[in-house]
Amino acid sequence: MRKERHQQALNLSQELEQALTHDHPHPGQLQEAGDLHATLMKLLKQTSTAKGPRVTLDSASLTLSTSTSTAEAEEHPQEVREEEEDERHLPPQEHNLMYRRKGSLARLRWSRHIKERPAGVAISPWTSDIFVTGSDTCRVQVFDPSGRQVNSFGSRGHGDGEFLCPIGVAFSLVSQEVFITDKWKHCIHVFDTEGNFIRQLGRKGKGFGHFSAPEGITTDRHGNIYVADTCNHRVQVGVFLPSKYS
Repeated sequence: MRKERHQQALNLSQELEQALTHDHPHPGQLQEAGDLHATLMKLLKQTSTAKGPRVTLDSASLTLSTSTSTAEAEEHPQEVREEEEDERHLPPQEHNLMYRRKGSLARLRWSRHIKERPAGVAISPWTSDIFVTGSDTCRVQVFDPSGRQVNSFGSRGHGDGEFLCPIGVAFSLVSQEVFITDKWKHCIHVFDTEGNFIRQLGRKGKGFGHFSAPEGITTDRHGNIYVADTCNHRVQVGVFLPSKYS
């Protein structure tokens, strides 16, 4: 039913647009546009009563806007009250996105600890902690699911475990390791699950296992690593050797 109403609303919006494109509409066309507008608003209201933000149409400007839906609160009132109570006890922060489990409007959180220019984010498969790379701070910060910082590691430099511009984050269930791409060091740093440095993979170059400004990274269940080798215009796939062998 929701899908059908959505399609009806789309069709009506197209008809309304056509009705309003005449340079000199006669009274009948204006009446038709008004009727279409009213019907469209009714359908949008009906369509928006499911979980998630409610979509409404401004009658003056013909623009869409969103507001928090009450459907979730009606279906799971205790859960919603508990989430809202938890959020009231959080300190006010800016610039970073947070959302509820069941999909209402996004809220802001966590900027106090994240500092400047977060670049990558990933969720640990072991603890559900959130790993965030800081491209300017040259650190990796770790938060628990509630947003509390529980760990951080790395610093700026050319030594082992030091970054010039950390970007991507990935985890290997096979080796129990954390992989961080370093865009300006042209390599991948490997850490254990606690953030202790293990080894460095790759170096600057064009051959296999060499990188030029790598950014995105992920792994599969077989232990393969997939790296967006940005300035070499390719994606590399493999189990890479430490940099002293590459």
